[in-house]
Amino acid sequence: NTDLSNPVISAYGNSVLEFYYNRAQYTLSFMDGDTQVYPPKSVTWGAKVSAPDKPSKQGYSFEGWYTDADFQNRFDFATRKVTEDITLYANWVAKQ
Repeated sequence: NTDLSNPVISAYGNSVLEFYYNRAQYTLSFMDGDTQVYPPKSVTWGAKVSAPDKPSKQGYSFEGWYTDADFQNRFDFATRKVTEDITLYANWVAKQ
């Protein structure tokens, strides 16, 4: 029964409640301007994701993934948990 309109649980003695649910899935997209660098990755809510292989672009050095196209907010793969759809933008610096 999935009717949760009356969420009262009565128990006598020792009881164990087990809840099973599917966590939401979110999409992590990797972009270079308007071009997709890698296929979108489906990520479970609250999970951390590994950084993909560094992309390459002739004449440029890859500087990291950012959550904004202005490159103000670097995405930290080691600590950031995915809780929404995220588009990451590749930041490049011209080689000298």
